[in-house]
Amino acid sequence: MPKILAIVQKKLSSRLCSKGGRGHSGNITVYHRGSLGHRKIYRYINFISPANVEAVVLSIAYDPNRTANIALVYYLSGFCGYIISAEGLRVGSTIFSGSLPPKLEDAFAVGSVLPLALLPIGFVVHNIEIEPGCGSKVCRAAGSSATILKKTRGRVLLKVRSGWNM
Repeated sequence: MPKILAIVQKKLSSRLCSKGGRGHSGNITVYHRGSLGHRKIYRYINFISPANVEAVVLSIAYDPNRTANIALVYYLSGFCGYIISAEGLRVGSTIFSGSLPPKLEDAFAVGSVLPLALLPIGFVVHNIEIEPGCGSKVCRAAGSSATILKKTRGRVLLKVRSGWNM
């Protein structure tokens, strides 16, 4: 299993190098950008989750390119990818992605992806899409979250931790 896990992790990442202010010819084009530095590994994150699929968390890892931890999940449809890890998500836990959960207890599991219309008022959410299907744009950093305040006619009012309502 560890060998398969290493192959999957390698396919979901690529090398990311700092240019250090240098252009295509190697000359300094932007000053005060430091040296070339060391190369990092960039991990591709799924901000658009597949619909109506259960998934199992294979590993949780630190990502040097972002503040939040990431989780490697295996969807039971055969797809594998990284997601931003929720606080309390553990290795081996089952999460659900979609609008119609098979069991009600799977719907509110930590790390599950659900439409805001299905969640109760007062529920704390993170990694929020502004438009359905466009990918998450709000509350993606570590420690950021929003609380559902009100639901009216297909719209949801959220309160972000800064106090701003959206």
